[in-house]
Amino acid sequence: GALTAVTESDVSIRHADGAQTRLPFDYLLLAIGSTYTEPIKPTQNEVTLEQRAQSWQKAAITLAKAESVIIVGAGAVGIELGAEILVAYPSKRVTFVDLSPAILPGFDRRAADYTARWLKEHGAEMMLGVQVDFIGTTSVSFKDGTAVTADVVYKCVGVMPNTRPLVGSPLAASFGFRDSVTVNDHLQVADLPRVFCVGDMMSHASRELKLGHTAELNGRLAAENVLRLVHKQPLLAYPE
Repeated sequence: GALTAVTESDVSIRHADGAQTRLPFDYLLLAIGSTYTEPIKPTQNEVTLEQRAQSWQKAAITLAKAESVIIVGAGAVGIELGAEILVAYPSKRVTFVDLSPAILPGFDRRAADYTARWLKEHGAEMMLGVQVDFIGTTSVSFKDGTAVTADVVYKCVGVMPNTRPLVGSPLAASFGFRDSVTVNDHLQVADLPRVFCVGDMMSHASRELKLGHTAELNGRLAAENVLRLVHKQPLLAYPE
């Protein structure tokens, strides 16, 4: 089912047949993630592994046929995707496009510099510090009127928290950047101590990188803090 609403004491779920269910809770841990461009993440219509596999196969065929690739976004997702393409298809021309003047902003510069050297050694081209005007399926145009083309373009920017079901709920008062839910050091929502948010949907003062291992750390700490609330023990602070 899909989450449709949240109150201070229950959540509403819409099932595939359209039926609605309200589930009361004592404690709530929300990990509803983010929306990203396909094929990087599943679309709203890909609700089964079979449907997702069909998208993977289609994307793999498109990539295999391509001679040139543009990746818009030189953060963690874009760099990982580009490096995997260069390993699997060394002869493909891969170009990274990003507004930032350097790849992997937010990462340790030693790691970013090492990655930049590796990409250069494997033939990657960089267009950094450029302002993108439009991203198409086979081209990218810039604010200065120029454009570049490729057989396939991957958009690896613009992650959006999946917080639309929370609009109008008590959690909306804690919306922050891109409507992510701002949490405290215990990953609780302000004024809602029994509600925790983790992963891509939340914002924390640490401004953590939204990666798989940080999401796992979020989940472990939030689950531990739920147990500590139950047993009236001091809560852990993130990122302990």
